[in-house]
Amino acid sequence: MGVGLMQIVGIFMFFTIVIWLRSVEWRVSRRNERWLRERGGEEKDNFRNKAFFFLYHFSIFSILLEILLIKKSVFLISFLPVILFCCLVLLKLWCYMSLGRFWNTKNIQLPHVIVIKKGPYKLIRQPYLFLLTAELFLLPFLFEAYMTAFLFLLVHLVILKVDIPALVKSKLLKKNPI
Repeated sequence: MGVGLMQIVGIFMFFTIVIWLRSVEWRVSRRNERWLRERGGEEKDNFRNKAFFFLYHFSIFSILLEILLIKKSVFLISFLPVILFCCLVLLKLWCYMSLGRFWNTKNIQLPHVIVIKKGPYKLIRQPYLFLLTAELFLLPFLFEAYMTAFLFLLVHLVILKVDIPALVKSKLLKKNPI
């Protein structure tokens, strides 16, 4: 028994919400980026932003492909992954609110601004990257797209292995990084 019409409608609605949330996030990021640049902010490296943009969108396509072409049985979305996904969205919101106008998806640094250490940034150096990793892994699990979950987690971790040391190095070279 394949994926039914009601499941396809539910999947479409869920991904519409996910894509809407991501588009709101990018609009806020672009607005904050403009604000930072108006005050002398400089982008240090945009590798992460481009890689994550591609990875995130391609993972959604891969999930849909795995659901529609590879899945042979009807599945039920478990409530635990849905609850975890909602918690991730709320934790990401906490990141945005903690940094305010300083939050964006790029590595933009303002001269003479100290590192902001409030909210989740007191607990983890890069909470947003942690949450993005968790979301990229959890999203396929909502639809039992296990191949996508593990493949994209692996690619994401490779990107982070390259990006995080560069990010830390660029911030440590500045006297007062953001």
